[in-house]
Amino acid sequence: MKMPGVLRICREILKVILIGALATWTAAAPVVWIVRDGLGPDMVESGWPRSVFKFLGIWGAPAIVLAVPLIVLWMVDRRAADQTA
Repeated sequence: MKMPGVLRICREILKVILIGALATWTAAAPVVWIVRDGLGPDMVESGWPRSVFKFLGIWGAPAIVLAVPLIVLWMVDRRAADQTA
């Protein structure tokens, strides 16, 4: 097997892993929104602006960490496809 073929397969595997992690992260977002202020008698209710910033800080930053490498892999795949064509 040639090296470009191996690299393409590795990129595809990495993309599948990142897409799976991002999908799992997104699927859990509603639960995080519900429990962001805590549950039970120790719950502290925060207002809408604070809630949105708290959610984006806790949940959005890691999602960006997963999405950026996925975008980079997509651009690398497009460039590799253009070079082979």
